[in-house]
Amino acid sequence: MLQRMTLTLEELGLCLMLCGYEEAAAGLVKPTLGEKTDPEWEAIFETASHSLLAKGIWDIERQKQEQIPLKAEIVAFISSYIESSKMLRFTKEKDGIEQYLMFHSLEEDEWIYHYVWETVCHDFSLVKTSQLQGLIDEFYDVESNALQDNLSIIVPEEVMVTLSQENLQQSSVEQLTSLVDTRNQKLFSAFLQDLKEHPSSIDNVSVTYLPSPTEYPTIMDVMFILSHKERLWVISQHDEEQGRPIYLTSCSYQAWTEEVERRIGMPMPVA
Repeated sequence: MLQRMTLTLEELGLCLMLCGYEEAAAGLVKPTLGEKTDPEWEAIFETASHSLLAKGIWDIERQKQEQIPLKAEIVAFISSYIESSKMLRFTKEKDGIEQYLMFHSLEEDEWIYHYVWETVCHDFSLVKTSQLQGLIDEFYDVESNALQDNLSIIVPEEVMVTLSQENLQQSSVEQLTSLVDTRNQKLFSAFLQDLKEHPSSIDNVSVTYLPSPTEYPTIMDVMFILSHKERLWVISQHDEEQGRPIYLTSCSYQAWTEEVERRIGMPMPVA
């Protein structure tokens, strides 16, 4: 299978369409490019086909034979990417631009690394499970020797609801202090101070189950993180039963790796 590849949004959308994944292609390109007329889409994808040809991805001989006009290894890669049943998704905001790091599970301890930068550039490669922690640490600029303390408190569900808002207002954050038990307000206040100083929104990590390309994905687990100075804050739920408590933790590096490892190893539902 293909080891490494970089595609633009338009190139990836065209590859998905050619491999028969029209819904996935639409879900990928329309949120960024918006609605277009048929002639506009044709022009966009014709340009994309030219750049795929220049990259050696477009296969003229297969096109002449009325096969999918992409190299065979590209077709196999696209299929593995879309048919993957589990995705780990990490987000962060830098200079006002969202960045995404995703890992799509494959068989035999392999994952597809998928990094989205400048909104329209998609980097892909194959990685092993043992590489994930290092790549995630690099994405969030986490340094193992910088994280020492490991302090945790239980916070009300209203805190999670407020922090998950897309347009988080500082006034809403400040009101959260009254929801936290008095004994825990010192640590919570330290978190709010770091959040106030942080130049962008709070980040999140999710584990998604993708039963099939045509079925709606299910988010199995979400945690929120804030990496600031020498602290890494994690808001997560540790247990599986209903009504499980929500923890706010100033993580040591060991605690952080345990949070990541739990999500890497999280089993998906059995069909």
